[in-house]
Amino acid sequence: YTLAVTALGYDATNIAGYDLTKTLKDVSALKAQGTNGLIFALLALDSGSYPADVRQEIVEGILAAQKDDGGFTYDPKYDSDPDLTSMAIQALAPYMGQQKVGIAVENALMCLSKMQQADGGFTAWGESSCESTAQAIMALNAAGVPLNSEYFVKDGHSLMDNLMSFQQADGGFAHKQGDASSAYTTEQALRALVDTYLVVHEGPTIYTVR
Repeated sequence: YTLAVTALGYDATNIAGYDLTKTLKDVSALKAQGTNGLIFALLALDSGSYPADVRQEIVEGILAAQKDDGGFTYDPKYDSDPDLTSMAIQALAPYMGQQKVGIAVENALMCLSKMQQADGGFTAWGESSCESTAQAIMALNAAGVPLNSEYFVKDGHSLMDNLMSFQQADGGFAHKQGDASSAYTTEQALRALVDTYLVVHEGPTIYTVR
């Protein structure tokens, strides 16, 4: 909700008298949701530069969840997956000026590169999906890594090549090859495309406040 109303130009701290960002500052509750709770709370708070004295605590929480291979996952008992690794990079990118964050992001990018498949995409939870590629594109954009970086082109296939391979005749994007267009998947693909357009033409990523 905070990301949505901020994108629409509203102040998320006062929506009909309610502060949507209030619960984003309860770090214990965020951690209870898994790593993604911390990641999206930070993205939401930073989307509108909303006041919060727990930013560094959230950053530390994300860093503590990084696995030995540099990746991230929903729960420590699982292997690193491309989606959460990409989302963590997006959230941490604005803090790369901190040495430990910069190192963590670099390690996460290398992990993401190793997870990339020969077709330019990724396999997560047993299947290759458009959403994983979309999140990886946004991660590279956030970290300032060109999409045609040698680390992210496999057998001549880039992330963008893979993303577009999911587009269907109706203009939408399919969750996986052979599926019909999905509204959820199309939203994520569109977000990655808009994010790339903004980076190429304007500079800031899609989550950056304007």
